[in-house]
Amino acid sequence: MPGKNLTRDEARQRADSLDVRAYTVELDLTGDGPTFRSTTVVGFAAHSSAGPVFLDLIAPEVIELTLNGRNLDPATHFDGVRINLPEVAPDNTLRVVANCAYMNTGEGLHRFIDPVDKGTYLYTQFEVADARRVFACFDQPDLKATFQLTVLAPHDWAVFSNAITPEPRPVSGRVDAAAWAFEATPPVSTYITALVAGAYHVQRDVYRRGEVEIPMAVACRASLAEHLDAAEIFDVTKRGFDFFLELFAQPYPFTKYDQLFVPEYNAGAMENAGCVTILEDYVFRSKVTDATYERRAETILHELAHMWFGDLVTMRWWDDLWLNESFATYVSVLAQAESTVDERLDHVRERGEDLGLPSGPVAVHPPDRGRHQGSGRRRGELRRDHLRQGRLGAQAAGGLGGPGQLLRGDPALLHPTRMGEHHAGRPARLPRGDLRSRPE
Repeated sequence: MPGKNLTRDEARQRADSLDVRAYTVELDLTGDGPTFRSTTVVGFAAHSSAGPVFLDLIAPEVIELTLNGRNLDPATHFDGVRINLPEVAPDNTLRVVANCAYMNTGEGLHRFIDPVDKGTYLYTQFEVADARRVFACFDQPDLKATFQLTVLAPHDWAVFSNAITPEPRPVSGRVDAAAWAFEATPPVSTYITALVAGAYHVQRDVYRRGEVEIPMAVACRASLAEHLDAAEIFDVTKRGFDFFLELFAQPYPFTKYDQLFVPEYNAGAMENAGCVTILEDYVFRSKVTDATYERRAETILHELAHMWFGDLVTMRWWDDLWLNESFATYVSVLAQAESTVDERLDHVRERGEDLGLPSGPVAVHPPDRGRHQGSGRRRGELRRDHLRQGRLGAQAAGGLGGPGQLLRGDPALLHPTRMGEHHAGRPARLPRGDLRSRPE
């Protein structure tokens, strides 16, 4: 069996050989065992120069493989990590039925049982390459395709993915189950597809700007519902939309924007397209410092910025992840400095007595910035530190001599914006050590 990791050379060869069009995925989450049924149909074209083709899948068992109507033996074509297709046609349809494993490591489809009320909570985490733990796919960022998901789950669950949550429909012969058939996404990378499902408490709102309306949701475990300050989160998000729509001069590329606070999360947050997952430590269950509110706001804005830079425009390979993240950090902290922080914190203080929030510091640690704890630095100093961290990424993205040149709606930044065909690209070396994105 080969190693689990795809190499850059393999990814480059596969991207040069294939055009991936669409994934249709059905997941059956109605059981309580260690696995769930995953059915994937993927359409792709192979160039004449394509040799043997493989898809990525990590699963305990593959039940069925059908390529262009011909049955393949899983024992011969699946090695536990890859589905090997020695012969493909110019135009191909592959159907894969597998039993995939629930995870408790924060990879693939993570399952958590709440000890408070025994509710079940699921969420996906696919970066860097763990979409293959949930459905068969070409799991690399530059092979974008549309993604249509259908989920079978208990009828009383809340279910989220990258498109607007549809009305559930009954499942014949299964009175306790329902099916959610989501609309297909625009072309996206596999690592930003997502599923969040379970007994989540949900609050909804709508962002409006002129004729633009973007449905929004915030969710957390039911046992944390009393602590969810959704109004504050929506307010920061709306201010972020105001800022980034003007900054990037491009429409929001997805149909809605959900923020789901999930348990046992390995990271701060993840920019799944229109379906952001966030560490549930940001649902504050006790009094926290101003710096912690500021850090949550930066996380919210950072993930929102990724909807354009990262999801709409995507790196070709993981060695450009530094650019993806540092740019998002730069513009998110700029958004704080110009649009949200001081007014929001003043507003929080004004409402602190009602919200149970402090006027002074208390010992609650904001995630991922432990080196700032107890430092006593002013908010402005913290903002300047974040701006310094992100500036290199912004310079690389836009070739700018200063922030003003890039951050006032330069239309070249996200142009062209056909989602399936462009990437941030690997930085090319330019005279005098300058870095900028290589044009496609």
